Amino acid sequence: MNANWRRRWFRPPSLEDLVRVLLAWRWLAAGALAGAALAAGFAALAPSPYRARAEIVVDYNLEEVLPQGTDRRLFYFLSRENKKLLSLAWSDEVLRAVSDVSGQPVDALRTQGWLTLYDERDGRWHFWATAPTAPQARAWVATWAQTFLRVARAKVALAQEAQQLQRELRDLARAIAQAEWECAAAQQAVTTLADAQPARTPAEAWVLWEALAWLDLSATPLPRDAVQNQAWLEAARAVAQQRAQTCPKALADMYQQREDRLARIQSLMDQSGGVSPYTQLAAEQVEPDTLPVYRTRSVARAALAGALLGLGLAALIGLAWPAPEQNEPPSP
Repeated sequence: MNANWRRRWFRPPSLEDLVRVLLAWRWLAAGALAGAALAAGFAALAPSPYRARAEIVVDYNLEEVLPQGTDRRLFYFLSRENKKLLSLAWSDEVLRAVSDVSGQPVDALRTQGWLTLYDERDGRWHFWATAPTAPQARAWVATWAQTFLRVARAKVALAQEAQQLQRELRDLARAIAQAEWECAAAQQAVTTLADAQPARTPAEAWVLWEALAWLDLSATPLPRDAVQNQAWLEAARAVAQQRAQTCPKALADMYQQREDRLARIQSLMDQSGGVSPYTQLAAEQVEPDTLPVYRTRSVARAALAGALLGLGLAALIGLAWPAPEQNEPPSP
């Protein structure tokens, strides 16, 4: 008997076994109906939670950031910016608002599957929230998406302010270079005109012309009679001394402006998290009343799964069930 049992259960099914199971369609139908009824009843008695979805469109404006960028540079830029925004979406700053609405701690929202975020690779970000009721799911995901949108836009604004300060810093650097050149010219004029007398020879006139050209920042020599006038030289010497005296304070003020701008830019970059100032975010679907909501496990889906499970179980039982023995006719 033990050998017959092992032979019946461990031998491969034959064509006759499969035909015999298919002919017993009533049992297969009964198994499918029983499985569907049990699964539907379980789904009705223990309903699944609800899931709501919000949608935000993210545009990085690649044509402005990398107008001549290669595919590799574009890929790295998108990957880097996506990581920054994903980190922002899961940050305590954003999830704390969801925690206040849901009553769940921030760590639970991040690790226990209440919230899910999908980047659809076409600029559309789908925010999902799972909750016991449909209004709760909509409220959770709407709060999450709206808070992320508000915080992300604020950080983009900070990055744009830092970008504007960087432009001003470049203009200031050019102004500092010009001011340093003017101060050097004024100091050179002071040194040259300190003991200058009206020119008596062309060589002396040329030295004075050069000093005065440095003083007024024009490369044009002054008229010959100007360097032969004592009163005019005295006036030029006073102007050179006045410029040389005011230069250090003016340069110090410009240096301080540069340091202040550098500190402000660093502070803005830290506050913005380094997000791109060209990033644009649009709310596609974030209002609670407009958000689609679904059950994570519907009754119809549960019934279908139960029917398939009951059908498969009935087929397996039919294959394992021993076939009725038939008396073979005696051989002649």
